[in-house]
Amino acid sequence: MSLSQNDANPTPKPTFPFILSITSGALIIIGSIVSIIFRVIIPSLAEEQTLVGMLQMSSRLIIIFSFLGLLFGLIVIYSALKLRSNPERNAFWGTLIIIFSVLSLIGSWAGIGLGLIFGVIGGLTAIAWRPDDENTSDENASDENTSD
Repeated sequence: MSLSQNDANPTPKPTFPFILSITSGALIIIGSIVSIIFRVIIPSLAEEQTLVGMLQMSSRLIIIFSFLGLLFGLIVIYSALKLRSNPERNAFWGTLIIIFSVLSLIGSWAGIGLGLIFGVIGGLTAIAWRPDDENTSDENASDENTSD
């Protein structure tokens, strides 16, 4: 059984930026779900005459922001998946990851804080990633092993 050219030399993928960005998107979605729970489900259990009930009535805009945070998390995950499948457009997907990670400050508590940090680092490393980076590190490791 012969190996094709693509099997012997697979296209390098930006693995580290991908993992950080997927984690960021997941944390942003979790932050949005927590925000929705605290702003919709818990206040709906209270009576309308209480302070929590009044806050529920006045926080419709905040609820919309929470759902926007959920959308931002999904966009970060989609961008990370596209980064993995289409690494030659790494600057575009990395930029989207950064933009929507920063926008996650609106409504999803920035992915419990870590989502924003992971998203910005993942986006920056995606922009800086070059296909040569992983090949060079593999070649350096093999050169060190052969020199012994």
